[in-house]
Amino acid sequence: MIAILCTDGAMELTDICSECKNNKWVPILVYYKDSVPTVVTFSNEDTAKRFAQRNLRKGWLLGAVYLGDEGIEFIKSRGWNIEVMNWPRRLTNFGYEVVEFDTAPEVYCGRA
Repeated sequence: MIAILCTDGAMELTDICSECKNNKWVPILVYYKDSVPTVVTFSNEDTAKRFAQRNLRKGWLLGAVYLGDEGIEFIKSRGWNIEVMNWPRRLTNFGYEVVEFDTAPEVYCGRA
């Protein structure tokens, strides 16, 4: 599963690569339903990229992380929900939560 990296425009590519990847944590996009985070995920890179371009501000870092079993287990252990999106729908109210990994996550970044 692919999740969208979300930094509210505060982090640069070098920060993501050095801080997040090396320290094994990643801020991912979520929306809240009844105060419970729902992690937005995708099964393919194209839909994830189109979602990020549609929902994140121009100039923000666009990124994705492959969650794998480790990321999914972390999300479930927190009691968060997971939604798999098959098309890049518009979200108006979203934020981010941090997912921690035991191994360095696969992170991919670019610009909006």
